[in-house]
Amino acid sequence: MCRGDIYSQLCHECIVNATQKLSSDSDCSFSKRAIIWYEECMVQYSNYYFFSTVAIRPGLYMWNAGNISNTKSFMALLFSTMNITAEEAVGPLTACNNKKFSTSDASVSNF
Repeated sequence: MCRGDIYSQLCHECIVNATQKLSSDSDCSFSKRAIIWYEECMVQYSNYYFFSTVAIRPGLYMWNAGNISNTKSFMALLFSTMNITAEEAVGPLTACNNKKFSTSDASVSNF
């Protein structure tokens, strides 16, 4: 599965690389379940049905050790940006918006 903003050729290359990595890795090649994430795509296989299910594990946690001095303004910007991005992703289904994917940028240098 690729991110919604990835071109099909790059998606294909990512899936091929991920599949080759999973099949050549000694820990994965004989496993019943495996998952690999790259920036552009994710490949998963399993002996269990995993489509249309919510999985919270395995997970990836990332944090920034930087200090935010104005947390109230930062949180307001974060919530605003997340809400706008979510609204764009679930917007009306049209020929231009059928991937249910969106990205946004926000400047956080003033916090």
